[in-house]
Amino acid sequence: MWNAILQRFQGVSAALQAVELDLCNAVDLVRSLREYVAGLRDQFDNFETAAKNMSPTVSEEYRADTQRKRKRKSQADDSSEPECKLSGRSRFRTSVFIRVIDRLVSELDRRYQSYNDVCENFGFLNRFHSISPQDLRSAARSLQQKYSSDLEEEFVEEAVHFRELVQNEKLSGMSAVELQNVKKGKLHTVFPNTDIALRLFLTLPVTNARAESVHSQNWPW
Repeated sequence: MWNAILQRFQGVSAALQAVELDLCNAVDLVRSLREYVAGLRDQFDNFETAAKNMSPTVSEEYRADTQRKRKRKSQADDSSEPECKLSGRSRFRTSVFIRVIDRLVSELDRRYQSYNDVCENFGFLNRFHSISPQDLRSAARSLQQKYSSDLEEEFVEEAVHFRELVQNEKLSGMSAVELQNVKKGKLHTVFPNTDIALRLFLTLPVTNARAESVHSQNWPW
């Protein structure tokens, strides 16, 4: 089990540390990892079989099933209902296996939410080629209000104008990183607020400050 999980975590962790990765792609990676780990809840039988096949010395029975059962002295307030006794296998599955999986999912949910909150603010910058003018105005207005010290109110209509600029075959579908590189000559003079918004987005670090410093060197303020 751990080999499969750690391989997936290692792959995603390496991708998250890439300097060219933006937060919206990070959201997709963390979400996919979360769904993968959650799906392992139903794989207990396969992991158990694999563990038994790894070594001929692994017992077919769980220790709890072979140990002498201790009798508990009845108390006056005990229920008359018979006590539910789980097998060693069921106890291990519910108390160890599922608990570990659920804890991993919980931690991934927390990380996913923190990434997603930021992506919801900036995500439209990766969708200039597909977002409608109405939705773009709404998203740009929301971002401008949250970053009012950096973005002027003109950013809303400026973003719609920029959308029209990139609605051609050559630029359609490009990411924020590519748009920043391709259009940086015109951005600064014709689309100053869009230029700032793209750089804000691209300098937000995914996992560490190194990504932020590299982006800042590529596009100096």
